[in-house]
Amino acid sequence: MIKIKAVLFDLVGTLIYVRDSVGTVYSNVAREFGFNTDPFKLNKAFQIALHLKSPPTGGESEEKKWWGHVVYETFQRAGYNLTDKFNSVFESIFKEFTRKNSWAIYSDVIPVLEKLSTQTIDNNFLKIGLISNFDSRLEIILKDLDLYKYFHVLNYSGKTGFSKPHPKIFQTSLDTLKSYRKKLYTLAIV
Repeated sequence: MIKIKAVLFDLVGTLIYVRDSVGTVYSNVAREFGFNTDPFKLNKAFQIALHLKSPPTGGESEEKKWWGHVVYETFQRAGYNLTDKFNSVFESIFKEFTRKNSWAIYSDVIPVLEKLSTQTIDNNFLKIGLISNFDSRLEIILKDLDLYKYFHVLNYSGKTGFSKPHPKIFQTSLDTLKSYRKKLYTLAIV
């Protein structure tokens, strides 16, 4: 019988989600700068803009530049030109998604993480990891949501330089976890 000794989770869409829609967050921020926008149109445009360019694989300046492109394209595709206020709107949106209030934890996550964190296999605690195509804001968000404490390994695009499904982001996690155990069977929930 194979004994799983580690479980790797994805973050957004598995453990946490945007509390309001992305379009709602964008629209609320834009309103602070005098723009009246439709959250539904922004949400729809975001789904397109998000996939126009490959996400960056490390470096805060590259991440921010990429997100700037996504936000710009979202407003443009939804029919809104923010003109000279775009940089201010973008900075506020970028900060907003670092805040705890923008995120919510799925109701089953804490009980599952609590249960997994107390499981032992061969007298060793099960290891819990996170693999995500998130950026450098991930650790701040995890700490603010009080999820950071559950993870033995955190690997995300902004840290490793690789995005899923590239095998190296998974291998980096496995290499870290192998320092805990010689033979390692891992379940990835992505």
